[in-house]
Amino acid sequence: MALPEAWNSMLASLDPPSAKLLSVLSLMDPDSIPDRLFSGWKSDAPRLNDPSTPDEHEYITARTPLLDYGMIEVEENISTLRRIVQSTRLKLISAEERSDAFEYLWEIGQYDDAFTRVDHAETICSETIGLQTPEAARLFVVRGSVLLTLNRYSEAGGLFKKGLDICVALLPWNDQLLTNSFMQVGNFYLSEDRFDNAIEMQTKVIAIREASDDSSPAMMVISHFNLSRSHLGARRFEDAERALSDASRCATALTSETEKLFYESARLYVLGNISLAKGDLDATLRMHTNALEVKEEAKCPQFSVSASKHKLGDMSAMLADYNSAQMYLREAIVVLEKVPGHSGAKLMRIARTEKRLSEVLLMSRDAESPKTLRANVAQRLQTATEMSFEEAQAADFGKLVPHLDR
Repeated sequence: MALPEAWNSMLASLDPPSAKLLSVLSLMDPDSIPDRLFSGWKSDAPRLNDPSTPDEHEYITARTPLLDYGMIEVEENISTLRRIVQSTRLKLISAEERSDAFEYLWEIGQYDDAFTRVDHAETICSETIGLQTPEAARLFVVRGSVLLTLNRYSEAGGLFKKGLDICVALLPWNDQLLTNSFMQVGNFYLSEDRFDNAIEMQTKVIAIREASDDSSPAMMVISHFNLSRSHLGARRFEDAERALSDASRCATALTSETEKLFYESARLYVLGNISLAKGDLDATLRMHTNALEVKEEAKCPQFSVSASKHKLGDMSAMLADYNSAQMYLREAIVVLEKVPGHSGAKLMRIARTEKRLSEVLLMSRDAESPKTLRANVAQRLQTATEMSFEEAQAADFGKLVPHLDR
């Protein structure tokens, strides 16, 4: 039996959890895949990442056949995938499996890793099926999403539009990839404070999803949330609240209780921001307190939890409750420091919260030196970006996180 045929035979014999794990591994740098990226691995869950019930055994069980067949080697919690296995699997991998792999890295906050992996997959795509294909458009959209999270807005916008042009030319009007491309262009406009453009795009997304037979309840909820945030940016509060009501209506069709809690926390977060824009600080504090409680119950990702703690620290400072402000901001930093790795997104979020903490310390005349803390913030921001020390000190720290978490 020829070598590729032998590998094909072994691949076909893998059980579904091991096959799914191999698909994800195949889209990564094959030489250094750390175990820490799989602490929330759930082969049989609707989403591959489910940190609410950590179980290292499930990842180890899925990985064992790959070790037994000699497809991977493991040393000191680092896996190495054989390149011939990677190339053989990639010939068979579907667009959906690619999307699952990128979404997995996205959900665990490894944005820098995700960017590297997307670059790797884009090279493979270019060398095989070409870049004027739906698969390439999906890669452009995913890569743009990572760049958007890293605050590289102009690059993200270029990739979103590139992906959208391909989708418009090749796909039917109600294809979900085309709809996602419209959605991400809308998110780009939101990040650029081009609210009317964002509203136009997100309204188009909702119209397409409502007319399509294969739009999931979760995607409908997300679409209405995106529209609500866009209306909020334009200070159209009634429209923003109406979009939130539409999101809640769509959420009743969700079957997962964890998903329902996740989207309820998002609804409360946006509602709190609407109250803030209206100047009702008490209502803002109440909504964001409720949002944090729901996030913690649902075991939402650490970036999301830290955003709520930062917001509560910010609100407490505005209400001159400096003790509570310090408590929430310090808790937000602790949560962020638990995120694995040293990604730029993680460092920028820590820098933003430390900057706010230094301001609170100054307002409360705390004995701790705000000046030292501010210097640390600038250094951390330099590490996360290519800014000079002076640029880091003058940066708009409010925009160091995506609109979703502001």
